[in-house]
Amino acid sequence: MYNRDYFLKLVQQFAQVLARISGLKEKGEQEKAAELIRDTYSGLLKLERSYLLELEEAQLISTLRELHRLEYDQLEVLARLMYEDAGLDTAQKNNLCQKALLILQYLNTEQRVYSFEREQLMENIRMFADKG
Repeated sequence: MYNRDYFLKLVQQFAQVLARISGLKEKGEQEKAAELIRDTYSGLLKLERSYLLELEEAQLISTLRELHRLEYDQLEVLARLMYEDAGLDTAQKNNLCQKALLILQYLNTEQRVYSFEREQLMENIRMFADKG
């Protein structure tokens, strides 16, 4: 089990990554943003993007929690990263959005703490996924 300092560092690093991804998108540098996302999957979360894309939805949570031992904060980072990734990869948009939603729904159930920010993110993902 990880300590709280580790999670604070993870969240801070992820906030910096999100800012960089956003900046790259604004500059029209989608390929660099996609590369940064791939690097973040492997560097920050120790997961490969291709592995996540291939994981069956039915096994997603148990695999991430039991096999990879991801904690709640790491799962939330992963869901947010998948949402960013979905914005750049139209071929995997639905796959990434569905998996991000599954993770966030799991966190809502398990943590039993209402998070307005998480609910808003879930709504944003649903609306984005529904766009043609």
